[in-house]
Amino acid sequence: MVVITLQTRDANLPRALFGVQLPPPGERRVVADEVSIVHLSTTARRGLLGTDLIIKFVVEVGSQLALGVVGNWLYDIIKNSKVRAATVNAKDISSSAVGEIIAIVGEESAVPPPNSDEGAGS
Repeated sequence: MVVITLQTRDANLPRALFGVQLPPPGERRVVADEVSIVHLSTTARRGLLGTDLIIKFVVEVGSQLALGVVGNWLYDIIKNSKVRAATVNAKDISSSAVGEIIAIVGEESAVPPPNSDEGAGS
């Protein structure tokens, strides 16, 4: 499970992620087989230069193949969405490094290969 927080001025990002403009907490979107995202919260923060949305959600991945699917899907959505700040499992990520966000999602949600025998031969 990976928790992602995105800070953006793009008012359409929640709809792009969840299919609705104001998803309720717990709203689940199935992205593909073995890939879903769950909305945790969206808050608005007003500043002198405008309003930022802070969107927090969980990415659930069930297999290694699904990692590529969710990575490509997230990349397509957030690459042009004016993300100003991002965290993945509380790690600050450069908002300009969308690829870094995707790489950390992959690392943090690594699924062990089937039939792995950790500790075998010890």
